[in-house]
Amino acid sequence: MAAILLVTGLSGQHSATNLDLLGFACPRLAGRAWSGEHDTSSVWFSDDGGGSWREAPVPASTGRVHMNIVPRPDGSLTAYFRSRWADHVYRSTSPDGITWEPPRPTSLPNNNSSIQAVALPGGLTAVAFNDSSRRDAVARRVSLYDEIDGQGIVADAVPQVRSAGDGDDDRTAFWGAPRAPLALAVSADDGSTWPRRRLLADGDGYALSNNSRDGINRELSYPSLLVDGAGDLHVAFTHHRRAIRYLRAPAQLVGSDA
Repeated sequence: MAAILLVTGLSGQHSATNLDLLGFACPRLAGRAWSGEHDTSSVWFSDDGGGSWREAPVPASTGRVHMNIVPRPDGSLTAYFRSRWADHVYRSTSPDGITWEPPRPTSLPNNNSSIQAVALPGGLTAVAFNDSSRRDAVARRVSLYDEIDGQGIVADAVPQVRSAGDGDDDRTAFWGAPRAPLALAVSADDGSTWPRRRLLADGDGYALSNNSRDGINRELSYPSLLVDGAGDLHVAFTHHRRAIRYLRAPAQLVGSDA
């Protein structure tokens, strides 16, 4: 079975009455717990105001998930993806929100943790992300389920880990890469290059355990971005899975080369 998670997206470019939803499929193989390496991305669109929906899969998107769509000034769209392989942030483009190019890696690293992209004034694009990848990991998790049961964290549970490896060719979901530092990158060429980077929050980002109750998990992750009318950028993210932190980045700092 494939569970489709739908998140409200942006109004479609193909007609004024169309609606688009973003989704990703999380297949679970028979007899096995979900692990993520078979996940794919798609756009669901409606031509009748939400009465019915059709799926437009993003081609070659296995392992490229949490699709973030950014509208461009010319009416085209660019999407950015988290990578289950914990290698790079991926990027795809579309003329209409339905037909997409296969996602390709950008120069931004990704650790198999969520990102968020947003359009800034002046044709800029900002992405909040963890500036780390599998290459920064000291180990990787064997399972996501070895320290939890139906009641939550199992007392004295110790997650199993194994060698992180040193290559990007392994196409199994990589869990346990550090989820820090949290950074902001800005592009002036629709995501082709990212010369402007800012540190938002720092730490060791320990993510080889989900145990936040005892302070073992120390990730700075799952950023959310909002641009206000003045061009200031508002950032919210999880702090050690115990609280939500908020930052405000003034417009002149976000768009500066300094």
